[in-house]
Amino acid sequence: MTTVINLASYNDGVIQIPLAPPTAIGGWSITFEQTKRQGGNPIYTLYVSSGFNGVSGLTILNSGQGILQANIPALAVSGLDPGTYTFVLRRTNSGSQTKLAEGMRIM
Repeated sequence: MTTVINLASYNDGVIQIPLAPPTAIGGWSITFEQTKRQGGNPIYTLYVSSGFNGVSGLTILNSGQGILQANIPALAVSGLDPGTYTFVLRRTNSGSQTKLAEGMRIM
């Protein structure tokens, strides 16, 4: 299950990421990686895992519906040229690398 999402620019470094179709994600470990182009090296990575909600900038807002919030630190994006960047959202627990969503962000 991979959802393609296009995220527009955001206010205050906060974006919400809804999975479609809604998916229960309670107890999952998830990473959010932003890159300049698909398959490129990550510019930054946010993560969330059971018991560490929001510690690294990724927060589960609704575990039953699969809604996450990414709090992107200004330092991570300072100096980046305006344009289109790609991201990948993955489930990483149990050695799995299941891609949950991918898409583009306009900055």
